[in-house]
Amino acid sequence: MKFLCCYHNDMDGRASAACVAKYLKDYNRSKFIECNYTERLDFSVVDLETTVYFVDYSFSSNTVETLFKLLETGCNVIWIDHHFSSLNVFKDFKLLLFNNLLKIQSFNIAPIGSCFFIDA
Repeated sequence: MKFLCCYHNDMDGRASAACVAKYLKDYNRSKFIECNYTERLDFSVVDLETTVYFVDYSFSSNTVETLFKLLETGCNVIWIDHHFSSLNVFKDFKLLLFNNLLKIQSFNIAPIGSCFFIDA
């Protein structure tokens, strides 16, 4: 399976990436990108056969375009996060306009925050 996993550069991000590695049974470090919430990410190696995972990654109005550009390429995107603030960004971008590209598989609010899973 061809994939990239982008994860936040803190303890819960690293733990989330470890869960992805265990789930996929692939521990190749070159497929895992530790990042902060503001840096631009390079997805030049992504194609239709790639699945891009975002874990513990909170999109902002400055970085959400990255997600939309990835979705436009037709690659698979799986976003697993617990930052409720990210959902406000999608309200600003009129998520309904992207309903042909993006579907929300599940959305759950837990007492400690939120967890949403987007699989497109």
